[in-house]
Amino acid sequence: MTLEAMTKALSVACIALAATLPQAPQAASTGKGGTGGRGDTAALSGNPWFPLDPGRLLILEGVDDGQLDRLEVRVLAETRSVGGIVCRVVEETHLEDGELVEITRCLYAIDPETLDVGFYGEEVDHYRDGVIVGHDGSWEAFLQGAQRGLAMPGEIKPGARWYVAQVPGITADRAEALSGNARVTTPAARFTGCVTTEETSELEPDENTVKSYAPGVGVVQDGHLRLVAHRP
Repeated sequence: MTLEAMTKALSVACIALAATLPQAPQAASTGKGGTGGRGDTAALSGNPWFPLDPGRLLILEGVDDGQLDRLEVRVLAETRSVGGIVCRVVEETHLEDGELVEITRCLYAIDPETLDVGFYGEEVDHYRDGVIVGHDGSWEAFLQGAQRGLAMPGEIKPGARWYVAQVPGITADRAEALSGNARVTTPAARFTGCVTTEETSELEPDENTVKSYAPGVGVVQDGHLRLVAHRP
C-alpha cells in the first residue's frame, strides 16, 4: 500500500470513530420567552420596564382598610446561581402601619436576546414582632416541580398572557398585558409609556392585581400601592 493510500484509510477510520463517540449535551432552551437552559447565563440588565441595576430603590405606599401599607424594593449587588443561571437578587420589604411583616428576596435574570425577565425564585421570611415566624411561599426554579416564571416580557403586546410563577401547591400566578403605552400618575411623578398588567392566580381565582411599570424606573403601581419615592 502506498503512503497516500495509507493516509486516506487512516482518515476514514478516524471519521468513523468520531461518529460513534457520544456528543456533548446541548444547552436546553425555552425558546422565545426566556433563557431556560440549566447551563446558560442570563444577563442582569436590559429590560427598560424592569431595571435590575444595583442600588436602585423604589418605595410604594397605599392605604387598605385604614391600614398604611409600604413596599420597599431594593436591587442588591448580590447575585445567586439557579440551575447555572446567574440571577440578580431584588429584596422586597413589606410593612403594615410601620411594622415589618415580610421580606422577600426575588431572583431575576434577563435573556440577553429577547430581554425577557425570567423569575427564578423567592426566598420569603415572614415576621411577627420582629421575629421570623415562617417561610411560606418560598420556591426555586427547577426544584420540586417549580418552573421558571416570566416577570416581564421583552416585547409587550396588549392581550398577551404568561405565567409569572408556576409552583405546584404554592403559586400559579398569571399576567395579561393591558397596555404597553399607559399614563400613570403617582405621588412621586407622572409617567408615560408604561406597561400595565393584570395578575390573577389559579389558586385564588377571585383575586386580581393591576400593576404598572414605567420605563427606566420599574414598578410604579402594585394594586393599591403607588410610587412615593425612588432612587435610580
